[in-house]
This record gives sequence, C-alpha cells and structure tokens, in this order.
Amino acid sequence: MINPVFRRETQTSLRRFKIYIAISVYIALIVGTAALFLYSSLNMSYRRGFDPKDTIYMYSLLSGMQLCLVLITTPALTASSISGERERQT
Repeated sequence: MINPVFRRETQTSLRRFKIYIAISVYIALIVGTAALFLYSSLNMSYRRGFDPKDTIYMYSLLSGMQLCLVLITTPALTASSISGERERQT
C-alpha cells in the first residue's frame, strides 16, 4: 500500500514536462559518457581491442557521474516542491 500523500505528490510532479526533460538529459549524459569511453578504449588503445580491465574504470567514472548528477538534481527538485508547498500553504 502506498502512502496517499506520496501517491498524490508523485502524480502531480510527474505531470510536468520538466521532469521528462531532466530524466532524458540524465540518461543522455550517462549513455554518451559510456559510448565515448568505449569508443576511446576500442579505437585509441595500443592493441585496438577491448580490455576487460577498462570496465572497472568505466564503472568508476559512471558511478561518480551519477553521484554528481543526483547531488545536483535532488536539491533542485526538492526546492521546487518546498516552494509549491509554501504557495499552497500546506
């Protein structure tokens, strides 16, 4: 069972087009970074092949990127939610 307040907030926040744009940009950044990393590791390496050890570096890079993106987007989304609550005086 989902909390009714959480369900209502989720429905109203997902109706905004801004959320879809933010999620699309987030996914595009992650996929673009992974593709660039794989392209550079395959084509710019000395052996011109795939080295499984490179996946450790890619995992570290993507994890760090996701952490940075979450640290940026969470306060922005929270601030808009808080300001909406103040406008509605709830």
